[in-house]
Amino acid sequence: MKRFLLIAILVAPFLVSGCSGKSEPLQTQVKRGEITGVETTDATIKSLPETIEAAGSIKAATIGVVSSKIMGTVTSVRVAEGQRVSKGEVLLTIDDSDISQKAAGAEASFKEASFGLENARKQLALSEATHQRYQKLFEANAISRQEFENITLQRDSARLGVSAMEESVHRAKAGEQEAKVYKGYARVVAPFSGVVSGKKIEEGSMASPGMPLVVIEDDSSFVLEASFDGRYAGFIRPGMTLSASVDNAKVYQAKVVEVVPSIDAATRTFLVKASIKGEGLKTGLYAKVSISAGQRNVLTVPASSLVEKGQLTGVYTVDEKGVVSYSLVRTGRAYGDEVEVTTGLNAGERVISTGAERAFDGGLIRASR
Repeated sequence: MKRFLLIAILVAPFLVSGCSGKSEPLQTQVKRGEITGVETTDATIKSLPETIEAAGSIKAATIGVVSSKIMGTVTSVRVAEGQRVSKGEVLLTIDDSDISQKAAGAEASFKEASFGLENARKQLALSEATHQRYQKLFEANAISRQEFENITLQRDSARLGVSAMEESVHRAKAGEQEAKVYKGYARVVAPFSGVVSGKKIEEGSMASPGMPLVVIEDDSSFVLEASFDGRYAGFIRPGMTLSASVDNAKVYQAKVVEVVPSIDAATRTFLVKASIKGEGLKTGLYAKVSISAGQRNVLTVPASSLVEKGQLTGVYTVDEKGVVSYSLVRTGRAYGDEVEVTTGLNAGERVISTGAERAFDGGLIRASR
């Protein structure tokens, strides 16, 4: 027991000496590279115009696909793609030899029926005169009732004969008119004035009923068709004005004429049709469509502050000590020289707006303003 007490007395001074010494905290000084030649600005929230955008295309308001109504060999094609045609102008012709024969037969049938009607009327006139003479003889008891009834029956038969021949003439006339109409189908004409945008057949080819021959577009008026996000289905209405930036580098104004109420299940978009006019329009042009939807609050930074690193977009932020950090952001629409930031940045944060190419992560700005 005395041995343990002696060891404790000998060790105690060393413990007291060790505990009485002050322990200095470890301080590590980080040496940061200095960034110069840059300017900073604050990310700010601004009230800017809200614009709804969509992609669309231009097409002629009236597109006519001219088809054949008869079967036959195309004997001539008188138009080419891009050619302007007038209403009623002959586009192509089809061999009408077979139809001409039928038309000639129909005309002959009409003449034959007309001759038959003329003869029947003469027979009726004779029967009427004979009936009148026999009626006087019957009233004078000069002939029997049976004889008079036979003459009356002949008169009535003559009347029926005339009615039958009149119907025959009507049928023959209709057949003649039909043959003339079919003969007219051999000359395919333009249904309206416009530009030939497609030629589907060549001379010598066989045309058949319903077969497309020529496509004509009325280039006097056009329709803009655009698919908008389904979220705006209740906002866009007929009568509203759209702005269309067409890929011919022109901007046009278009008036909404139709809004298809159904939303496509696959794309979640709905179709809007607008009337559009102006020089340089033609079917197939792409259009970037926009429409004003009031104001909205937007967090913006200068476009010059955005730094692309591969597939990533970010900005260099500066804290209160001047330390620079690279922050990833997601951008929205561009408003002139400024860009909307939807995520990754808060209002009031300082970002490098000029000279961002000189900045690096962890750098130090001593005079950042």
